[in-house]
Amino acid sequence: MGDRLAGKVCIVTGAAQGIGAAYARALAAEGADVAIVDLKRIDQAKEVEDDIAALGRRSLAIKADVTSPEEMADMAKQAVDQLGRVDCLVNNAALMLDQLIATWDDFLAVNYMGILNASNGVIPYLWEQGSGSIVNISSTAAFPLPMPAQFMPTAESPPPVGSTHSLVPST
Repeated sequence: MGDRLAGKVCIVTGAAQGIGAAYARALAAEGADVAIVDLKRIDQAKEVEDDIAALGRRSLAIKADVTSPEEMADMAKQAVDQLGRVDCLVNNAALMLDQLIATWDDFLAVNYMGILNASNGVIPYLWEQGSGSIVNISSTAAFPLPMPAQFMPTAESPPPVGSTHSLVPST
């Protein structure tokens, strides 16, 4: 166990399972107290909380939706109220494009707006402290679908972007 993050508080979105849970555990192993933020799998946070407690660190499980600016502001306030401060946000919550439940709107709401919403939730606290970090996680898993053959480049030159026809009728 390290102490590089002793006295720090980190928030990890999508942290009740998978790689987010691994980030939460690793941060605690380095001395941080951790807020575990999740929506659909928050019931799995207990195991992560137990592991963090075994490392001698505090944790807080927060059920919140990264697509909601209000819930992210409330999440940050709850973390600060209960853990005393926030030093780091790890934007980890994401959907993979091939998930059957995910539409493009869902994908963009979580993977793009979720980062902005969670960041905007913690920025006032980081600003007031004059310090802090925001870490954005990305993965090639966000692009699991092969590009259809009709969109693959060929030896021929690409089609022109502009119109090749005059819009003014010839006389």
